[in-house]
Amino acid sequence: KHIELGIKYLKKSLSVNPHQSHTLNNIGNAYYNLEDYKAAISCFEKAIAINPNDFNPYYNMGRSFDAIDEHTKAISCFERGIKINPNYSALKANIAISLKKNNEHKKAISYLEEAIKVDANDHKLYLLLAQILEDINEFDEAIRCYKEVLKNDPNSIKAMEKIVIASVNSNIGDIEKEILEKLLFLDPENIEGNKAKAIILSQLGNFEEAITLFRKLLKINPSRSPAYYHDISTIQNLKDDPSFENELRKIISNEETEAFEQPHALYFALGKTLRDQKKYKESFHYFSI
Repeated sequence: KHIELGIKYLKKSLSVNPHQSHTLNNIGNAYYNLEDYKAAISCFEKAIAINPNDFNPYYNMGRSFDAIDEHTKAISCFERGIKINPNYSALKANIAISLKKNNEHKKAISYLEEAIKVDANDHKLYLLLAQILEDINEFDEAIRCYKEVLKNDPNSIKAMEKIVIASVNSNIGDIEKEILEKLLFLDPENIEGNKAKAIILSQLGNFEEAITLFRKLLKINPSRSPAYYHDISTIQNLKDDPSFENELRKIISNEETEAFEQPHALYFALGKTLRDQKKYKESFHYFSI
């Protein structure tokens, strides 16, 4: 209601002087906050027509196009804004977001690197850069960026999560292990931290500890239970553990698998368990589901 009232008074001001580009830009921002993106874009277009040398309407129009998944148009708006004000890091961050969504990762990285040169202390730029590097499997570089985030925000749970996830996909060293322990100290039930630790323990041959953590995750995040059961089934040979087979059969027979993420992982886990017991025919049945 306050935003709508603000639009009303801004429009009154505009009726007195219709050539106020900054007022049109403010009305556009108000519509953006109301998620009326088409009305917002219309205001920004009018503001640009009055003053094409102001970068703000281009920036805001780019955000509006991005919000309705018109990423190519968003990129064009941000590019025009950058030509006017090449030192505004928010423009380069936002164009990087749109480029990422458009699968133009290399260009996104280039813009973020330019933004970091302008504003090296903005940890959000490093966070975004790291996420894009992960998208193209540049895990070592992603870890480096997440570590830069921690320099400015040492208790960033998100950065710590990302470091341990990326480390599992690459190589985990002493620093990464310290970060993992700090993450679990700050947030003992952190899903990504517990999963990373379970995987590391499994890689080190500490199977029982790994299974204990995966079972902890079953309670913390039950919607992803199939994935954790899958992980347990791959840790070690379960031919001498019929209780695990019975546990899986009970879950599958309850016909509640649709509530889970990746329900097929349950069938894989049961298939793997049956194969370990040399029940190959039945194992094949569950692998094929």
